[in-house]
Amino acid sequence: MDSELYILGIAATAVVASCIAVVTSGGWGVIVFLPACVMVGAIHMVVHLRVVGRCVVTRRLAKLVWASAAMFLLAFLLQADEGDGPRWLIATALMPTWGGGGTHLPAWCPSWVTWIAVAPLIVSWVVLLNEARRA
Repeated sequence: MDSELYILGIAATAVVASCIAVVTSGGWGVIVFLPACVMVGAIHMVVHLRVVGRCVVTRRLAKLVWASAAMFLLAFLLQADEGDGPRWLIATALMPTWGGGGTHLPAWCPSWVTWIAVAPLIVSWVVLLNEARRA
């Protein structure tokens, strides 16, 4: 029972942290991204619940769960947001030293990063669901 709560706690923490990041970034994207964050967060929790219901928690599974939670956070931190000025990343709004105070997309970041940031998260879900199917 403790290991199931551990996995669900990791997933829930990623979901809550991502929602907080979206809300505190301060742009118009909150209107669009917060509902999307909640929807993707629900999918994330369903995937983790499915894994918990079917698998014995091993060290390998715990590492996969941590990787999935990290991909979830990364997907939302790399979302571009905008307000009344230039676009910025949620990560740069939360950590201004990364890109000029959240006032613009950093030079290292292409504008299409928003669309590819979710790909590693989806891959982590597929890996976790395959792990649950094999169990």
